[in-house]
Amino acid sequence: MIKKLFLLILVVYAFIPAFANADDYTLYIWDWCSHCANVEKYIDENNIEIIQKEIFYNEANSLEFLSKIKDLWLNENSVWVPFLYIEKDNGENSYVMWDTLIIDFFEIQKKADTFLSALKRIASRYSEEKKLSFYNNLNSALIQKRDRIENEETLKLIDVIVERLWELY
Repeated sequence: MIKKLFLLILVVYAFIPAFANADDYTLYIWDWCSHCANVEKYIDENNIEIIQKEIFYNEANSLEFLSKIKDLWLNENSVWVPFLYIEKDNGENSYVMWDTLIIDFFEIQKKADTFLSALKRIASRYSEEKKLSFYNNLNSALIQKRDRIENEETLKLIDVIVERLWELY
């Protein structure tokens, strides 16, 4: 049952628009940085809601950035821009550095959003009790199958889905 449902969702997910993620994003950049420009272009093309702060010329933004990296227990000499600060509602804030990694992060988020949106539509047909059972079974199946998957992008996607599946409960 879970295999069929999972396959159905994978087929459907390509046709359902993504919804907004609950995380708050702040992108710290330098105006003259070409890697920052790559991320800015991606953000513009994909209509991602994000706060952008220039930290080379703007002292207040630079001080805020230093505060954020200290909160993350990072050494200020080991970070670079572009730097995406991810503020989560649960307080478990995180980050992603470098243009290709930030773009990959958002691509995985888009896929997870679409997948979770499809799950919500399917689960909406169930009673609350069945819905909880549906989410629990799917969560268990994904965690069990995780160890057998070798594709890194698929692993990242499963990790994001498992983490965010709890938002649906």
